[in-house]
Amino acid sequence: MKRLRALCICLALGLAQPSLAQQTPEQIAADAEEQSVFDVFTSGQYEEALPLAEALQASLDAAFGPHSERALLNHALVAQILARLGRQKEGIRMSAEVLELWVTHHGRDHPEAQRARMNMAMALSNAHRAGEAMPYALEAYEFARRYYGPNAVTTLLSRSNVAGLLERTGKYETAMEEFQAVAEGLKETEGMRAGRHRVNALKHAARMAEKLGRYDEGVMLYAEAVPATREFFGNDHPELQSLLYMTGRLAGQLGYVDLAGEVLLESAKLAEAIYGFKARQTNETNAMIALVLTREGPGSDYYDIGKGLLDVVITNMEETLGRTHPALSEPLTWAATLAMEENRWERALELARWSAEIGTSMSGPWFDALAAAEASGKMTAVNAAEEAFRAVQSSYLSVASTSTLMLRQRLALAQEGAGVAARAYTDSIRRRNELQAALLAVSGLPVEERNPAEEAVLQAELSDTVAELAALRGELSDRDPWMNGLKEGMAATAEEARESLRPGEAVVIVDVSARDWGASRIVVLTPDSAAWAPVPASQPELSALVERVREGIELKVGVRAALSLKAATGEPPKDFDTEAARELYALTFGQVAPALEGATHLYIELRGALASLPPQLLLRSEPEGGTLAEADWLLRHHAVTVIPSVLSLQITTLSAELGHAPEPFLGLANPDYAADPAAEASASNARAAQLRSGLAPLPETADEARSVAGAVLASAEAVLEGPAASEAAVKAEALDRFRVLYFATHGLMAGDEVGGAVMDEPALALTPGAGDDGFLKVSEIARLKLNADWVVLSACNTAVGGKPGGEALSGLAQGFFYAGAKALLVSHWPVESQSAVALMTDIFARRAADPSLTAAEAQRQAALALMQQPKWSHPAYWAPFILVGNPG
Repeated sequence: MKRLRALCICLALGLAQPSLAQQTPEQIAADAEEQSVFDVFTSGQYEEALPLAEALQASLDAAFGPHSERALLNHALVAQILARLGRQKEGIRMSAEVLELWVTHHGRDHPEAQRARMNMAMALSNAHRAGEAMPYALEAYEFARRYYGPNAVTTLLSRSNVAGLLERTGKYETAMEEFQAVAEGLKETEGMRAGRHRVNALKHAARMAEKLGRYDEGVMLYAEAVPATREFFGNDHPELQSLLYMTGRLAGQLGYVDLAGEVLLESAKLAEAIYGFKARQTNETNAMIALVLTREGPGSDYYDIGKGLLDVVITNMEETLGRTHPALSEPLTWAATLAMEENRWERALELARWSAEIGTSMSGPWFDALAAAEASGKMTAVNAAEEAFRAVQSSYLSVASTSTLMLRQRLALAQEGAGVAARAYTDSIRRRNELQAALLAVSGLPVEERNPAEEAVLQAELSDTVAELAALRGELSDRDPWMNGLKEGMAATAEEARESLRPGEAVVIVDVSARDWGASRIVVLTPDSAAWAPVPASQPELSALVERVREGIELKVGVRAALSLKAATGEPPKDFDTEAARELYALTFGQVAPALEGATHLYIELRGALASLPPQLLLRSEPEGGTLAEADWLLRHHAVTVIPSVLSLQITTLSAELGHAPEPFLGLANPDYAADPAAEASASNARAAQLRSGLAPLPETADEARSVAGAVLASAEAVLEGPAASEAAVKAEALDRFRVLYFATHGLMAGDEVGGAVMDEPALALTPGAGDDGFLKVSEIARLKLNADWVVLSACNTAVGGKPGGEALSGLAQGFFYAGAKALLVSHWPVESQSAVALMTDIFARRAADPSLTAAEAQRQAALALMQQPKWSHPAYWAPFILVGNPG
């Protein structure tokens, strides 16, 4: 029995089975240690397991040899524990070491070497580096096909891992096909392991079908997984409850009421039996049942029952999680929607404002209620627009807006000397979030595992923490009314925002729905008025127009950044789609044109697909026989500043009051992308060298940076060129001394690839050396300390974080905002190098000649001048850059 237990332990840990031959005392002792590690690891006690596994490593090294299979398998276990503890970088480093040791001492084609290769892929994937993980996973999968056979369980599980990486890299179509193939391959395979993985593959395939909009297929795949789940998990297992909920949720959304009702009722019964009546799983299932019951609208047979059930859900959640828990946001939105169906707009407004307290407020029902209030005469058009201004802020949160908010808060606190209170406030936010997460987790445990006393303690501490937050918020708000932005909604009122507007300025928020069927809208705030209007187009229609405009601005020759990694074709830009640009203007800014009359400077927050276009290239009217240079661009009427959030308007005021950095300029231009031979030993540096090999030199950027330096009266030494324009120099420099930071180089996005080497996050390409790979990544930028009025990224695609339609300003921009930049000048597509030199130099020359000229107006004038040159009249040359924030 003891020997059998040891064998089971080794199999569970993935360790080699101990030899049946006579063992040494050291080996017997190592066996006992393995059992201890097994008990702790499988119980999920990773903090306790780590020192035990590390001690076991020393014992295995001594007993079997440091390169033995037993030692290397435990080494891999240590890497897994590190990853589960959130120490991803250490786990990846150790996984790489284990792989190298397997290959060196046992051969590349040893089965365990290939398992280590797959472990490396999973470690990278869990660190959100799926692009890098794919080559490792593919090699391990191909080995399994050859070694075990294409239908072996081990091979199919490797194929499932590859499918997961395809999912993480957005290749949903292929991922779905692979998951379906895995499920089919496991269909006839006996055993609990195969059955559970088949269920998992079916659920993933269903999720991919949902992402692809193939909802009927998704329902069928979820339904196919139900009997398999019953077979391998039983009829009272949490896995079955969760699957029934997902099936019913999608079926309900598609109108398959009978199917949805059947599976949701079973899911609700299971949830109540397993977790309790007020648990999260019970509440979310009952909420979906309520939606199914109310689907046919007021007056239908079950509408009142569904409405009452939803009220019970909200009451239960408020009682167990607290009034401001984020999980309440969705049920509140649904309840507000039902209220609007019954024309109870007062109740809908009440629920919408409650949701705003949480910080994840609804948008659709809130706007519908405001429109109804305005139509009833109980709210003026301006008052409704002013509340819409708040609502449109509260319903949206981006990475970049969070970064700028944090910068604004730091500036305000530095000004007010409120550092201690602010630190207490942010600590309380962190503690509140921890308590909310703990309560959510506890409420989701099976009944027999629940501890009412522990829940009561968590609820009491959460209540105290929320009260402390309110008190600290009041203290900070007394110091500066704008500190109200610290509340989770992060929404400025109309009056607060007007404090930052000068005559002739306006704020415009173009809120494009994230859903195909959702409503979009545009809101305008001026110093003395406000207006709002629906956007009369669906999200897919707007996205299609944006794509048409972008197709006409693609450059393929002489560009900076990621595109230069590919072969240049020498093609000029395509004909610009003036019709699409005019239609986009008419659907958005044209809806509020009267409110914009007299506004010479627009602060614009763009969302959805529109955020991947510079607003200045929209057309107010179709050109009538004239050239592009003579067209009626939005730029002719308004200077434009893009803002990540309304609260970022305060940054300029606060930074002016705190003073500016002492030195005018630091520029980096024309880096030397050649590899540093001494730095190519590691795989990561070899990957970086492969990426750099695809970057063309940019000698003209040195003159560009020197011209700009001269315009701001900086010395020649303020420009670092060639080898001096290095990543190491940036990290070593006291960057908070400079008012302008200027990077004239290539910019890369996550996913850019050369020769199999993949960029894992957005980065600026600089000279490598001194231990740095030459790519200044977002994660490194965020650790810099800046006091720059603005940062200029004279490279390509520095405004975006991914494909058009993704979140705007989620790339390099977010890192610089977080580091302390007040404003950025960034580009939306690969820029042609010569026109970029001309445009950038002119912007700074105009500012130098007229210090009263705003940055936005200087950019507007420079772009208008550039388009007068026939070779650069196309917007591909004069419109790529947007000013994000106001450098003053």
